[in-house]
Amino acid sequence: MIKDQSFGIVPFTIENGVVKYLIIHQQKGHWAFPKGHAEKGESSLQTAQRELLEETGLEIEKVFTDQPFIERYIFLDPQGQKVNKKVLFFLGRVKNTEVKIQPAELQNFAWADYQQALEMLTFNQAKHLLKQTHSFLQDQQILD
Repeated sequence: MIKDQSFGIVPFTIENGVVKYLIIHQQKGHWAFPKGHAEKGESSLQTAQRELLEETGLEIEKVFTDQPFIERYIFLDPQGQKVNKKVLFFLGRVKNTEVKIQPAELQNFAWADYQQALEMLTFNQAKHLLKQTHSFLQDQQILD
């Protein structure tokens, strides 16, 4: 089995007291959070921030935890080999909400409240990640 690791951001903003999450519609058809692979010499956080900027044009104003949230899943690559994927996600509030998608990778995007995002995300692992990050924001009283 092949092992693979990526890094991403769960981007959010707060509008009128309501947290809105940015979810992206991949060219492959699923809704998820921005992520990608590290380039040489990058830290996990640097990779996550670069990928967010490349895919959406957004920058992070503040990262809310030093310990990333972990998403794990297994899938088949185009050659039919099993891939054990691990993605480390950081929770970050964005500086602004003007998204410029990278057409080569993304079809669309949405700013969605918690319930909308939960319904739109394609995979259960992403839904679980959203639940964890939303609970973290509530526990830290960031949403109050």
